[in-house]
Formats: sequence, structure tokens, C-alpha cells
Amino acid sequence: HEGGALKPFHYGSHYSSMAIVLFYLLRVEPFTTAALQLQDGVFDLSDRLFHSVAATWDHCARSTNDVKELIPEMYYSCAHLRNDNGFEFGGRQDGARVDDVLLPPWAKDCPHEFTRQMRAALESEPVSQRLHLWLDLVFGVKQRGQAAVEALNVFHGTYDSAEDLGLIEDPFERERTVQQVLQFGQTPPQLFSSPHPPRAAGPSIERALGAIAQVRAGLRGSSAEKNLPDASAVAGALQSRKGGGCEVLALLRGAEGRRLLALDARLETHSWAWSSGAAGAAGELG
Repeated sequence: HEGGALKPFHYGSHYSSMAIVLFYLLRVEPFTTAALQLQDGVFDLSDRLFHSVAATWDHCARSTNDVKELIPEMYYSCAHLRNDNGFEFGGRQDGARVDDVLLPPWAKDCPHEFTRQMRAALESEPVSQRLHLWLDLVFGVKQRGQAAVEALNVFHGTYDSAEDLGLIEDPFERERTVQQVLQFGQTPPQLFSSPHPPRAAGPSIERALGAIAQVRAGLRGSSAEKNLPDASAVAGALQSRKGGGCEVLALLRGAEGRRLLALDARLETHSWAWSSGAAGAAGELG
């Protein structure tokens, strides 16, 4: 407060808080129990529960009152998308029962496919080229001050250094501050005082995962066909050329047949010139 008036802000709640984490992880213990404790022993109204990826995205995109970010589990786990514990979440006003999370059409009604594509998107080049902009907003130069105002990035409530609980003598005011942080979140410490540099360009996991998918789909062949060397031979080549071996996950031959691509267990790619042997003989690494 300044002179009894609220400081100007763009958003009344934060992008991450205990309530947001429990919103997404409602179907998985111990988060189910924590969500019940937050709601005095009952689940929230069915229409306010996480029931659809599309509906959640639409609400966040249209309302400045809903600024929650996705949680890390969206990129590596699918347990929170299924109601394997059979919890009763009730029915929505449109009559639909809340059970497993409804997924976008591109996920093909498969939680594993949803998580795989989310991970691929996170590791994609377009995201890599812009990730530093997110860091500037959340942990960097646009988190507070005039830069935050210009970036429309000012939040109502507590910043990490704005409230020192030890200095609040009134027990009711101290409890109010604690509950505000728990319910609505808190802006994290500012880690960077200058613009964060963009991520360096290089081989992406997205391309590596795409290579594995192509091999499995049989689009470019495998080590068992097209006269390619076996994985152990390539692993030996990696050891001799790089000073340390690593398990080979996949082998591909380029469409023109003159390049060999190996993907190792570190998700690093290696490429050689490849000459096929005559009359079925083994080829050679160039």
C-alpha cells in the first residue's frame, strides 16, 4: 500500500502457487489429499476442476484472472492425466462426468502420446529460440521495476523481498501474508540483472527423437537391412574417434545412401560418409 491505496498491478494472482500445482495433480496422491485439505475436506466444484486441456488453455488465453503456467509433469509424466484411483469428482453443469483429463485430438486419446509431443515441443527449436524471453519475465530484468511495467508483468501481492515475516508484529497480518503466498503464489527471487542470452544453437533432442521415430516406423531402414553396420561396430568407431564409447540407440542412412547417422545414448548425433560394399559385402565408414 502507498498512502492507503493499492499499488498498480496487471495480475491479481501469480503464475505458480500451491493451488495451481494441486489443480493439475489432483488425480495423484499425495496431492489429492493436499487438495482436499485445501478445500476443507471436499473436492472443489466439478466445473472448476482440471478436466480438459483445451478448456484450461482457452480460459488462460482469454482471462487475465487466470495466468497459471503448466507444471513440469506435463513434459515427462502422464499419471496426472488419468483417474486411475477412481476418485469421484462429480458432474459438470453440462452433465459430463469428470474422470480422466480430456486430451487434444493430436494426442489420439493417449496420455503417453500427449506427454511425448509436449516434450518434443518443449525441446523444439522455436521454443529454444525464445526461452530466454520467459527467463527475463520470471527470473530476470523484466520481473520488477519499470521494465516489468513496460512488459505488462506486474503482480499484486508478495515479491520475495517485499515481505519479511519476521518484521510483521501483528499475528493476524503475518498469517494473512502467509495465506496469501500459499493461495496466490509469490514472485521468485530475481536471479538475473541483465537480459538472458538466447540458448546456443545445436543438435536438438527434438531431432534426435524424430530420428528414433523414423527408424521405428521403418521409413529409412535399420541396422538389420540396407547393408548397414551393426550397432557394436559404430560404438567402436565412436570410442576410437571420441575417446569414449556410448551405446548406439539408432542407425539411419540418408535418403541418398551416402551418409550414415548414428544416435547414441547421450542423444548426440554422429555422421559419416558411407560406402556400400559390392555384391553384398559390408560397407565402410568414411
